[in-house]
Parts: sequence; C-alpha cells; structure tokens
Amino acid sequence: MSRLRSKKAMSGIVTVVLLVVLVLVAVAIFWGVLRNLLEEDTGQIEITQKCLNVNVRPTSGSCDALSTDNCNVTITRDAGGDELLLEGVKLIFTDTVTGKSNVTTAKGNIAVLGTKTVPSVGLVDSSSAVLSPTKVEVSAYFLDDSGAENICPGKAPYTF
Repeated sequence: MSRLRSKKAMSGIVTVVLLVVLVLVAVAIFWGVLRNLLEEDTGQIEITQKCLNVNVRPTSGSCDALSTDNCNVTITRDAGGDELLLEGVKLIFTDTVTGKSNVTTAKGNIAVLGTKTVPSVGLVDSSSAVLSPTKVEVSAYFLDDSGAENICPGKAPYTF
C-alpha cells in the first residue's frame, strides 16, 4: 500500500510541474507577441513626437511674373524641438484654378527661429503642364531608422 501512495504522490507532483511549465510557455509566447507589437509602434511614435515639436511655415513667397513656374518661398521655423534636426521640408505648390499641384523637396535643417529661402524652378505636374501656383503648403519631414521619409501631417499654407 505504501507503494501505491508514493505513486499517487508522484503523479500529483508531475501534474503540478507540467502545469507550471505550461504557464511559463504561455507567458513566454504572450510576451514575445506583445514585445513585437510594442517595438513596431515605437518608431512611429518617435516620428509623431518629433512632428509635434517642430513647426515650420512659409512666411513669404513670390513667383516670377514672366515665368510663373519659378517661385521663391521663405520658410521660418518657430520655437520648439530645439535639439531636433530636420531632414528637410516638402513644399506643395498648387494652382487653385486648375487644381494641379507639384511637390518640391528642400533638404537640410532649418535652425530654430531661423529662415530659409527655397527657390523652386520648373514647377510642372505629372502631365508636364506648367503650373501657375497660387498657394504653397509646407511640411517638415524626418527620416526613420530605415531611411524612409516620414512627412509630418500638419501643412502650413501661404497664398501668393
């Protein structure tokens, strides 16, 4: 009878050990999935935070009266995001009469409270029609860890 009791006692211990192992495996699987989800969103949160801290806006602009596809836009960077270096800004020129637009990239940082004049020459849309821009919108952009451009969602407009 003592042999039977020791076998019952052993089966209880084996059951407890198996349950502990199963719980540990379930926790490890859950942690792996959760960690992957958190790591994927971290990069996007970082870019979003940078965009919230940086404010760039066009403060003046003009287009050549003889050749409307040549424009100069002066961009000012407001206070905020002191330590952040911009990769550049995107300028979206729009002809509000025809609805056509063109995007120009101006690479390089703009110092905090600094200005930068961006010349844009040869503004044409995808159908090669010359634009007569009446409005420009400016948005900052940063590069993520993979080198891809992440354009900030806020666009500051300026009307010519």
